[in-house]
Amino acid sequence: MQRIWMATPWQAFLRGIPALTGLAAAGLAAAHLDLVLIWMVPACLIGLALGASVAGGTGTASLASALLFAGFGMTIGLVPTASLTASQVVGPVIASVIPAHPSALGYRLAGARIMTEFAAARAFRGTRNYGAPVTWHAAPLVDPGWAHGDPVPVWIIAQENAGSDPASPAAPRHWGTPPETVLRVGAPSSGRGPDVAALAAERHGLRSASGAIYVTGSADPERDRRTDMRLVLALLGLAIAAHGAIVSRFWKRLRRRKAG
Repeated sequence: MQRIWMATPWQAFLRGIPALTGLAAAGLAAAHLDLVLIWMVPACLIGLALGASVAGGTGTASLASALLFAGFGMTIGLVPTASLTASQVVGPVIASVIPAHPSALGYRLAGARIMTEFAAARAFRGTRNYGAPVTWHAAPLVDPGWAHGDPVPVWIIAQENAGSDPASPAAPRHWGTPPETVLRVGAPSSGRGPDVAALAAERHGLRSASGAIYVTGSADPERDRRTDMRLVLALLGLAIAAHGAIVSRFWKRLRRRKAG
């Protein structure tokens, strides 16, 4: 135990790299399985334990590192919209076939319709946008021969706020013409989309198919995946740098105390 708590600065720093990488992998795996919210509590506990054990000291350094690891483990799975573990864009497919491919990155559509007359929208406020309202939209994405009363296999969802790009392929204003490709989104990336889809179903007398999929418009799902991967790697790099700064600051302070 003494070796763990009094490791050299380099040992403490190097121990943090696989620990943070492991937390990132676990958080992304939870996101892939739509279990991010369930992962929050164990991520916090595991992060606190790992951060304290690899910090290389006691007191302030261990506390700061523990909080860093816990915060990183809890939030990293919230970052990607695209599934980072999926690479296949299935299609061309009709909407009713999409639930048979629940792990795909996205789908190329063949003759799909967005039933805007059965859409719903609702504004929410949240801390992510500093209290600014975010409007979530949802509408059925169905086959050409779909009729009211048939189950809805796919819900297309989107969010809009004051900073949204009106030219984005995900914008609801473009739903009059279905996009050629869509990106599959799971919890928590789907946000309030499923709630608004349930609202649309209740309001218009619809029912979701078993295993209904949530998607959003995307010009290039593979590009979205690469963008999310770069963001995750950047956050991992920042977390590693922050851990190194904590370790370095602790050892500088320790040397000053010994010199005094």
